[in-house]
Amino acid sequence: MKAASRDYIHKPTYNHDHRSPCLPPDAQPQTDQRPPFPPSSLHLHLHHTANNQNGTDAPLNLNVPRLATEISSATDTRESQVELREHIDNLATELCRINEHQKVALDLDPYVKKLLNARRRVVLVNNILQNAQERLRRLNHNVAKETARRKTMLEASGVFTTRSPSKP
Repeated sequence: MKAASRDYIHKPTYNHDHRSPCLPPDAQPQTDQRPPFPPSSLHLHLHHTANNQNGTDAPLNLNVPRLATEISSATDTRESQVELREHIDNLATELCRINEHQKVALDLDPYVKKLLNARRRVVLVNNILQNAQERLRRLNHNVAKETARRKTMLEASGVFTTRSPSKP
């Protein structure tokens, strides 16, 4: 998997028309209307939670490194899915252009249809990844809430005291 730049993360949507001139309008797949990567402060929170020094919420923190790995993996996969979708669109357009300029008529429509079906599957996988990433984000949020709640309970009961790192 090629390491893609994250310059396109904040593009608004992919709602422009990818219709091929080779196929009728009813043969076109639906386009993805959602932005590919919602911005969040999830990685900052995971870093803070993973570096907690007091150990009081250690049972909750056991899953934090795994969550960070899963979120990073999902983001990388979604980036490659977007790149693959763009390559498929470019290839379908190029095949149609070649077909129009050929003196001998080649029937490239079946290949264009296969490319569009592959693109549709890429969009479906991207939606599944987006839903999984959203569930991971919600899980991390719930872990953070439970950690804060337990920390507050411990501070209120006097078991836990907050010390600054500079004081022994």
